Amino acid sequence: MFRSGVMVFAVGVGTGVAGSIALAVTHLTVSPAAVLTSALRAARAAAHDGSMGSASIVTTSQADAAADGPRILPPVAAPAPPPLPPTPPLAPIVHEGTTRLRDSMVAVRDGGNVIVHFDTRFARTRRPEKFEQIVRATLPRIYGPVADSILARLPEGEIARAGDLLTDLPIRGLRFSLGMGWALAVWPETRRGQDGPLVVNYRATVMR
Repeated sequence: MFRSGVMVFAVGVGTGVAGSIALAVTHLTVSPAAVLTSALRAARAAAHDGSMGSASIVTTSQADAAADGPRILPPVAAPAPPPLPPTPPLAPIVHEGTTRLRDSMVAVRDGGNVIVHFDTRFARTRRPEKFEQIVRATLPRIYGPVADSILARLPEGEIARAGDLLTDLPIRGLRFSLGMGWALAVWPETRRGQDGPLVVNYRATVMR
């Protein structure tokens, strides 16, 4: 219909995309057929350009990319340092390396281990009693008053009776308790002699 004044002419075009086109024409000075033709052309152009409506499509990958973008993470506590090894309650008082003892005997310290060498004519032995005398004479020189106190509390002959000097004690050693699970350990060491094994060294260390 064409009237003087204001004429509103609306055309809805379905393009497969949600939405519609509203076209308002005021004060028309052209024929309705021309208006309809112009509206149809505009609708086709808009559908072809993909510009129909205001909706936009966001794919799942785009949403994930947005979610995975840079962001500030909560602070993470630094890992705790490994615990320090327990400190032995007793350490050798002789210096690192070689220390001369009585009667040509020698103590050789390497860290927490000490070897007492007594492979001399009058010191090497197969007799448990003689080995006990050597331990009582030298262990306090290596570990100081603590070792002296431990040996003072042991009755005479206790070390000699602790086990077979040539076969048993070189394997399992002697242990003198220091408390709190620590012990001063001593192992006699042998070498082959003309008439069988001879004890010529002992090794000492503090252990748990």
